[in-house]
Formats: sequence, C-alpha cells, structure tokens
Amino acid sequence: MERIYSSNNNLSSTKEYDGETIREFNFDVEFIPTNEDDWYTVKVDDDLFKIAREKYKDSSKWELIARANKIINPFSLTIGNILLIPKEK
Repeated sequence: MERIYSSNNNLSSTKEYDGETIREFNFDVEFIPTNEDDWYTVKVDDDLFKIAREKYKDSSKWELIARANKIINPFSLTIGNILLIPKEK
C-alpha cells in the first residue's frame, strides 16, 4: 500500500560522511501511517543506518525512514524523537 499522498522529491545535494557519499534530501513527502507501520524512539548514538539495520535487517533502507519522517541528514537525529518506520513495500 502506497502511503505517499503528496510528494516533491527533489534531491538537494550529496555530502561526504565518514568516507561515504550520502544524499541529503530536500523534499515534501507526507505519509499516512497504517496499522502495519511501526514506531521507534531515537536513542543516543542512533542514525538512520543503524535504525534501518535493526528494523529492516538492511541499513541501505534508511531512505524509507528518512522520507516518512522528512529527515534531511541521516546522522542528525534528536534523542527522544519518535520516528515512523514504514512497512517495507
């Protein structure tokens, strides 16, 4: 089920983090959560790669979480924030 109902997914730039090139997004995406989705509370030292690895068993799926939560920088998370973890398609 597609949860995106509004989208303007223009990539704004790429950045280098710890030797890896990471896309930073500039987009307006809104998701409608479903009962199949999950939630995650950000902890100390979390980043989207770690969360994707835990939730999807695949760190490369961090973009699903970024888009659902309008996160531009996958390394800049606020401790205590609750993130929507969309169900894999």
